[in-house]
Amino acid sequence: MASRAAVESVAGGIGSLIALVTTYPLKTIYTLQAIRMQEDSKGRSLSAAEKKELAGNPLKLLQSLLPSIGALYSGLQPAAIETTASNAIYFYFYSLLRAGVVSRFRAQRGLPPVGAGSAEARSADIGVAASLLVAAVAGAINMVATSPAQVVCTQMQARSNLKRQLAAQGQAGAAGAIRSDAMGVVGSIWQEDGPFGFWKGLAPNLILVVNPAVQYMAYEWLTQRHAALKQKRLARAGVKVGRVKLSAGEVFMLGASAKIAATIVTYPMIVIKSRLQAAGSHTAAELQYAGTWDAIRRIWAEEGPGGYFKGMRAKILQTALNAALMLMIKEQVHGSAAATVRAVELLLAGLQSLPPRVTSNMVKGV
Repeated sequence: MASRAAVESVAGGIGSLIALVTTYPLKTIYTLQAIRMQEDSKGRSLSAAEKKELAGNPLKLLQSLLPSIGALYSGLQPAAIETTASNAIYFYFYSLLRAGVVSRFRAQRGLPPVGAGSAEARSADIGVAASLLVAAVAGAINMVATSPAQVVCTQMQARSNLKRQLAAQGQAGAAGAIRSDAMGVVGSIWQEDGPFGFWKGLAPNLILVVNPAVQYMAYEWLTQRHAALKQKRLARAGVKVGRVKLSAGEVFMLGASAKIAATIVTYPMIVIKSRLQAAGSHTAAELQYAGTWDAIRRIWAEEGPGGYFKGMRAKILQTALNAALMLMIKEQVHGSAAATVRAVELLLAGLQSLPPRVTSNMVKGV
């Protein structure tokens, strides 16, 4: 069971990494829109009206970042680590939990259990409530494990943007004093907030487990219905098929549709999470929040309902493309991932079967 879960984990990690690198500039744009930029690309302070226009216009924000194209990829390293680990952890526990639920339902009918990641476990209809519960529990485990990398990535993006603004204003000394590299940000978070600073924004993050829960529930529902319709069309055409396999294009479109629905439902909490995680000693006073409820209250009072949806257009485009690419690539590399995991298992099994003296000599030789 565990090996099949490992296959799901490896395939999900590879798919998510490739998808992230492809769509990362859009991630930078929506993050900066969500936390609100304070100056333009020339370092000039923005008026309230200009801030509002820039925050709501992804094309203008992209134009402001183009003088320093590297700004579009600020924080890519921790984001790549976080995204790969996040999806690997998520798919590992999701496949284990889903197989457990399917096996429980099968046991009630006197049928044998199924393995994690098996075709039966992946395609079985377990109902809306069970699907949401499985996805939510896997998402909660994932959020707690990867929150530190999310905080570091968000602060790297915010600090890189601030350094660029200060340098444009001619304040090279002030810009040089701000560290936007991964280790510098980790050190600053530890000094300013202690170890709990790496879990800043965890409350909205845990609420956001609804996002992947809704996404994968919608994706499973869409794929099952689409496969059923496809099978009926083939049957009417006189083509006999067993299990219908969806094409890469079909998986891409279904994955994008599911992610768009999940993003629209949960976007206000994404904005709140981004602002809480971006806050640090260099953050403007107006963007410092005492906590989740303070952020909710002040965004409503200062920006109105629209404040909860800043950057949503770029976010929908980025996450829809990211999720669709990730699911498409995951399905394509699933066979290769299975072969890799099997090879590692055989290697480990072979090493375990060797006499202790041989393995000891091998370790000494290394």
